[in-house]
Amino acid sequence: MVINPIKSDNRIAIRLESCWFNYANEYVYLGVIFSDTGTVHHDLNLHLRDKNGSVFIKLANFIRNEAFAPVTVKSKVLKACTRASLIYGHEAWGSSSLSKIESLFRKAIRITFSIHSNAPNEIVYLETGTYELKAEIFRSQYKFWDKIKKFVENNPNSTIAMVYNAAIHANVHFI
Repeated sequence: MVINPIKSDNRIAIRLESCWFNYANEYVYLGVIFSDTGTVHHDLNLHLRDKNGSVFIKLANFIRNEAFAPVTVKSKVLKACTRASLIYGHEAWGSSSLSKIESLFRKAIRITFSIHSNAPNEIVYLETGTYELKAEIFRSQYKFWDKIKKFVENNPNSTIAMVYNAAIHANVHFI
């Protein structure tokens, strides 16, 4: 994998002690996609492309098979589908645009509660008692970086502390 490549960069395999690490345009680590572009925005788009079908297929199958399920059950299934798949790994997204995520989430809400596609977005949230994922994502990101900050304060000689402090000195904004 090449991060922030220039034209003269070689995209070749790297020999490690016990194996070869082959070049790849995309790499999946713990379910999170990393690409050779080095941009979180591009990686987020790849994530959405990957998860788009699976979320809606599972959700639509449940709604079709359980048409008379109570609203509370449908809400729980909606949350499970979006939390487990759609926003997985969101702590690393930083301040990337979440408009595509919100659009897919509204589509899932419409499927779950049989809301017509021309209903205004605000009505979708109000009538279903849901809210934008942005609030949940930002809250979770804050908790994640707060834990990192506390860990760094308690373990100033750790590798995480060195990376965190180097990023702070380089004026990197995590959120």
